Amino acid sequence: MKRFFIQIALYLCASFAAAQNYKIEGSAPDMEGKVVYLGDMKSRSNFEKIDSALVSGGLFCMEKPLTEVKRITISIGRSTKTFLLDENPIYITYLLKEEQVKGKSVRLPEITVKGDKDQELFELMTKTLSQEMYAMLAISFMGKDKDVNAPENKALADSIGEIYITAKENTRKIFDSIVTHHRDSYVSGLILNDFLAKERSVAEIQNLYEQLSDRVKQSNVGQTLEKTIQGMQVVGVGKQAPDFMLETPEGERLLLSALRGKCVLIDFWASWCAPCLREAPNIKRVYEKYRDSGFEVLSVSLDERSDQWKQAIRKHGLDWLHVSSLKGWKCPVAKLYQVSAVPAMFLIDREGNIVSTGVRGRMLEQEVEKLCK
Repeated sequence: MKRFFIQIALYLCASFAAAQNYKIEGSAPDMEGKVVYLGDMKSRSNFEKIDSALVSGGLFCMEKPLTEVKRITISIGRSTKTFLLDENPIYITYLLKEEQVKGKSVRLPEITVKGDKDQELFELMTKTLSQEMYAMLAISFMGKDKDVNAPENKALADSIGEIYITAKENTRKIFDSIVTHHRDSYVSGLILNDFLAKERSVAEIQNLYEQLSDRVKQSNVGQTLEKTIQGMQVVGVGKQAPDFMLETPEGERLLLSALRGKCVLIDFWASWCAPCLREAPNIKRVYEKYRDSGFEVLSVSLDERSDQWKQAIRKHGLDWLHVSSLKGWKCPVAKLYQVSAVPAMFLIDREGNIVSTGVRGRMLEQEVEKLCK
């Protein structure tokens, strides 16, 4: 009987959540008669609209059933702003502010979002990620056209390393603070799922998940995190990397376990994946530097055509181990490792244990250096 009432309570709670609306009220006096759009920013050129409102009397309003808590973007004129869409009232202001640009006075648009505490935390999360991105851009410019591993560039390498470490440490501190002190926050769930789960052990993520409020756990954010944790039980940090066997471009079968004793980067990619190809030079640099110290790269392609797969390997000089099922997203190894997007990378130590699931850029070299000492 007790279980029955608990189930009814959970059902009613879920039904209530499903029946909630989002409500956005806004002010845009400079956009009178114009339409404001709400949608998912899939990419710079792909904005998927889900709602709209006409600016009348300098004001606009949007209200519809809330199907899920998520990142959302509002588009006003040529400006956009991403924020957290949830069940709490959201207030948006669009203003043209006077600014001095090259000695001339110009009016530049500014969008501000106000709401509950979660909006503040979402803004903090976004700002922190932007600061880290700017640091990475600075690093890329500093190291452009220079061999940072050359002895004469040691000072430059040290500076780049310091910038990288400081940026990552700042992000870690802020994210840890949010998750620790704001357990009734959707943002804590987003941070756990989208960032911390890629570099922390399953035990730590499970413990932090259990500390979240029931409101967050029962939301789609909490449910997604729960599924991520279930997946981490198989391919999370600290777990033994599941063994698999696929064919090489030469038609030979290769077992992951045959590489035991080496530090291995399992790199899920595809010839059609632009971000994968942008990351390839970094993998190549790290591979050439540490291959003699026991570092190996095993790239698992999600291509479907053998010719395109092999051509990409040759064209981009990816001179390491390659395997593929040539089944695209139906690749059994991609499913085994729960890969839903590429590039996806798993760094494995000499004993076959997963030490990281989010290694890219400078982080890859740092982690490989630790393992290959």
